[in-house]
Amino acid sequence: MGMKVFFVLLFYWGLCCAEPLHVYTANVLGAFSDPFEFAGDYGPEMNPTRDWVFRQVVPREALARWQDDPMALEQAAQQDRQHGPTLGELVTPDLLRALKKKDADGGEKIESFITKFQHQKIFRFLNQVPKGWLSLDKRLPDKAAQRGQDFSLPILGSMALLKGKNPNELKLNLMEDLYQSETYDLTRPQKSLGQFTEEQLKELLGRDAEIQDVEFFRTPSGQVFVYWLYQVLNLHLTAKKVEQVNQVKRLFAETLGDPKRRAELLKERLRKGNADLLFTQESDLYTREALVKGGEFLPVEQQNDQDGTFVFLRSAKWDPNPQVLTVEGYDGFEKGRLNLLLARLKSGPSFLLASAHGASTDASDGRRQVSLVYQKFQELVKEHPTLQLVMGMDANTKTPEEVADLEKHLEKLGLVGTSVGPTTVKQRMVTVQHSKVGKLSIDEEDYIITLQEQQGGRYIMTDPTVGFQSGPADSKQLLPDLNNPSDHYPVGVILKKIH
Repeated sequence: MGMKVFFVLLFYWGLCCAEPLHVYTANVLGAFSDPFEFAGDYGPEMNPTRDWVFRQVVPREALARWQDDPMALEQAAQQDRQHGPTLGELVTPDLLRALKKKDADGGEKIESFITKFQHQKIFRFLNQVPKGWLSLDKRLPDKAAQRGQDFSLPILGSMALLKGKNPNELKLNLMEDLYQSETYDLTRPQKSLGQFTEEQLKELLGRDAEIQDVEFFRTPSGQVFVYWLYQVLNLHLTAKKVEQVNQVKRLFAETLGDPKRRAELLKERLRKGNADLLFTQESDLYTREALVKGGEFLPVEQQNDQDGTFVFLRSAKWDPNPQVLTVEGYDGFEKGRLNLLLARLKSGPSFLLASAHGASTDASDGRRQVSLVYQKFQELVKEHPTLQLVMGMDANTKTPEEVADLEKHLEKLGLVGTSVGPTTVKQRMVTVQHSKVGKLSIDEEDYIITLQEQQGGRYIMTDPTVGFQSGPADSKQLLPDLNNPSDHYPVGVILKKIH
């Protein structure tokens, strides 16, 4: 046997026989408490009511925006102008009196706004308010998830049952639950909020509308009020089917909305996939508890838990004392969107491991995270010459151009990432993220990244999976659904040692 053939056979023998690493990355949508946010198949008991709710509360203009038909867009906008109640019908005198008692500081400005625009249809205005005005819609559920609690406001977009038999009862009960001191604490600074142009405001509220009429909405009192107003509009539009809506909430809470069930489902799939290493984004307390229960994965208490972006190490595979590393001068690290570990396999090799969650509105942030991790690797490899690097991330790359930019960036640094096609297939419906309503998103956002062999990499990625299945995702299967309770599919690979 020639020496060349011998070494080729030896190489492939090592490739096949060396102990592999099964690696996964998953955005698990930990704060998933909204039964009406996404389109998708939630089962025959929930789908009919969900479809009816969408017809009542989803702006026709938002759906028409994606048709590339200017005439259809204008017709849809006209329908939205005439849809739903006037402001005076939405906020009755009794409700206004209750509001003024709840918020003495803002009551006068609330009354002024309602009085001036009481005859104005309000649906289109509330579905086009600037980004940030409704930020409580994210901050309230996130706060509950961080505490391991259910998001309990009686609104359409929660699992809490609606309270009341008629529109006014529904609205008043929401007011009682929402107007708490903690709600005000979660409002955003005025300087971080968007604003209408005067022309936009006149188009939405009438020619006598002025910026000063809505400037109040940028204050803490105004943010609480406009959030309440947006939510009671949805309650008003769906009030005649309260029991059916509540039944959807009950069923959702028992299935996709059950965080413990979702966590156990993920854990069972990781077991079947022989997971040795898991990177998560947006994981909640239940996910963390389920994974470390019984000692299957090492605890993650030392990692920053603000975003649910963690590195989970299978205890049977890794030494039990990984070192948590810091990154200076990066705001995303302080917010928990990047966690790094220096960890060692029980079989010997050491790894720099990083879980990352790029900013949802800026794909360059994901590239920056990769650079920061690689910079840390270069610092550490001086002391650990055989150090390896593995990273799992939701890069929030939402266009083919952003995917290509990430691939070029990896190549420049001597890294290689998975390329598995779409990892999220979703359509948002009832959401305050107005620019996303109705948009069908089929994007490649999730990646596992490691060193190229030329840069010292001793592992290659093989056998990629999407949603624990080989092959690309089904672009017609909208997420979440009963079998995939997240808006992202987990991505997996087997790392096989090459030398």
